[in-house]
Amino acid sequence: IQFSIWSQHKISVTIAISEGIHKLEHLVDTYQKTHQMIQYKMFLGKGKIIFYHDLINKVAKISLNVTDMRLRNIDNAIENKAESALKKEIIQIYCHDIKGVMQYNYIDYMNMFLIRKIIELCEGHQIEYHQIFQMDYIPFTQLKALETVDDIAKWFLEVFEKILKLISPTPKYSRKVQDALQFIRENYGDSQLCLTQIAQVCGTNKVYLSRIFKGETGENLTDYIQNYRIEKAKKLIDGTNYKLYQVAEQVGLQNASQFSVIFKKITGISPLQYKSNS
Repeated sequence: IQFSIWSQHKISVTIAISEGIHKLEHLVDTYQKTHQMIQYKMFLGKGKIIFYHDLINKVAKISLNVTDMRLRNIDNAIENKAESALKKEIIQIYCHDIKGVMQYNYIDYMNMFLIRKIIELCEGHQIEYHQIFQMDYIPFTQLKALETVDDIAKWFLEVFEKILKLISPTPKYSRKVQDALQFIRENYGDSQLCLTQIAQVCGTNKVYLSRIFKGETGENLTDYIQNYRIEKAKKLIDGTNYKLYQVAEQVGLQNASQFSVIFKKITGISPLQYKSNS
């Protein structure tokens, strides 16, 4: 049926197949359930065949900690103007997390969070909506009309790509130093982050990268990584209830003692003292 309709009319059809029924009086109830199943094309995609038992087995719960982590990662990516990191989180939310829980209220929650971010960025950087949407307002009806979570993800990705291009400053560093800074901002939470790895990503060797990085930024690359991690750690201490060892892990410092030493060296006080003062 799907193939015939597509071949003749180029129309994508989603089909829902119910559980089996053995009594005629169950027909209406089963039809209503099957009709409701069609709504799940939002999560599963258009042009699919949805089976009742497969649908029941797909629905899962998502941890609030995972949601909080996603939102923090989005905040960090926007703050750092890290387009690839932002893209990764949006795809993870809509193309993986939401497809697992398949709940409309979760879609609405994430949509509104990202809409608020769009509003904040536009107001904070004096961006007119017309520059992004070709109209003087955010087209909520356009977002609401999207039929799948994949389409929603694509919509937000295009919007944030335009915004980040508008707010990104004119580069003052060479391409390799820019790439190094971007890679550090996106991967500071990786405990394996090192000069050799960064140099490989930038397409050069670590000696040359160290020299041009220091020459352009005035700061040793290793020191920059440590300073960046501690700044992120301070924000986590201020804004979350994480224990200090959890903060250390989040910023790529697996050893709590090492974290404490580096933190005190940079700030002049221990993480515990900083937390007490916050």
